[in-house]
Amino acid sequence: MLSNQALEEKILKCQKTMDEAKKTDDAIASSSIEHIDETLPSRIQKTLKKIQEKYVSAKSDKQKEQAMSTFQIYKDKVAYQTKKILVNARFDMHRYESMKEWNQQEDDVKEEQKINLTFYKANVSSYWLTLSVILVTLVYLVEMLSMMERTFWIGIFILINIAFLLFLFTAAIKLKNYIKLFSYLIFAFGIYTILRIGVIVPFILNVSLLPTADDANFMAKIVIILVNIYSCIVSFYIGISSLRKVKKQEQYIKEGKITFHQLSK
Repeated sequence: MLSNQALEEKILKCQKTMDEAKKTDDAIASSSIEHIDETLPSRIQKTLKKIQEKYVSAKSDKQKEQAMSTFQIYKDKVAYQTKKILVNARFDMHRYESMKEWNQQEDDVKEEQKINLTFYKANVSSYWLTLSVILVTLVYLVEMLSMMERTFWIGIFILINIAFLLFLFTAAIKLKNYIKLFSYLIFAFGIYTILRIGVIVPFILNVSLLPTADDANFMAKIVIILVNIYSCIVSFYIGISSLRKVKKQEQYIKEGKITFHQLSK
């Protein structure tokens, strides 16, 4: 977030740009083939005067019409670009003014506004992070299948992981909508990843994850370890952050700062 001083400088810069654009817009509107406003920027004046010279030196009506047409087209182009600059500068100035106003708010007011916004804005960060866990879980599944012995455990392993993939996809949707239960469930999944790498894989599936230099599955084991560490950390983060947001929403409703009637609109 920019400081108020930096925002003030940007606001003044936008105001200066708007003043220059307005001046150029007025000057180009008052200019004609016979008279070019001297307050126009030198680059624009130079181009218009070249067209004016062609008009003055024209020997036929057709040449004069062509010069007039060229003059008008260029004039319209400059007017369009100037208005575009004016609109963009005005938009930026309003944005910086809003940011400055936000900076001047008390911390408790800012926090209330952030909580209020969550009622109308999806929990996108948790959604995308959960999808990333799905992606690395697929990587884990592929790498494990390449290392496992061909026993009945493979079928069970595949079915369990398909179930977890479905759960994670459902969790991504539910967390996006601030469903409290799935904050606990995704945290529980993080605990499961610890059990998976520490107990299930080495002792139940009989797949050693200790990599050695001459091991043909060295890279696969490293990938599996990293995937589980990532899944664990991210799942814990999603669970804790989502739960905090939900509890803040519950407290906000409990204090009567927003009603279900307002949310239904």
